[in-house]
Amino acid sequence: MRDGACFLAGQPILLAQPLAGRGPALLMLRPERLRLLSADSAATMNRLAGHITGVVYQGDSILLQIALRGGIMVPVRIASTGTIPTVGETVTLGLAPEDAFILDAEGAAA
Repeated sequence: MRDGACFLAGQPILLAQPLAGRGPALLMLRPERLRLLSADSAATMNRLAGHITGVVYQGDSILLQIALRGGIMVPVRIASTGTIPTVGETVTLGLAPEDAFILDAEGAAA
């Protein structure tokens, strides 16, 4: 959080609700809410560039480990249909503003 805005890996994060308070806060990301975006994806999504560092097949889903700018690691869960991404592949993650959850320093909804 900086100047009333939320940032992840240096990128501003659009939120569905304005930030209520000030002080330390956490951005909670749900792995199943992050998406791999294509070039023609909706402009209303938050976009984060990264590369795949790990791929774990889990039956009906695949758990990807994504390294964002600054070494921030983010897990992403995708359906195991279609082409399976590979380690080293560059990707763009999408996060809808309504899926960006802000918690205060104690872990309560902010």
